[in-house]
Amino acid sequence: QFLFLMNDRFVLEKIYASDGYAGQLAKDPRSGDAKLEELFLKAFSRRPTRAERARSKRHLADVPDAVEGWGDLIWAVINSKEFLFVR
Repeated sequence: QFLFLMNDRFVLEKIYASDGYAGQLAKDPRSGDAKLEELFLKAFSRRPTRAERARSKRHLADVPDAVEGWGDLIWAVINSKEFLFVR
């Protein structure tokens, strides 16, 4: 499961699709904080920590393409241990 989510072409195409969730977040006029909260609530049922919020915002600022930036964050979230393994 882990290797599939990390490397499968189908998964990667869905994550980075301009008409997918990354594209929706990129076009969404809400603040970055509101969109990050939505992503974390959907994936983890919790809000991002201060550190997660800061790293995410830094990443989004460093990537010129918004869809790619949000896609990177979605990829990181779905490949995290917290998402993959229920305690």
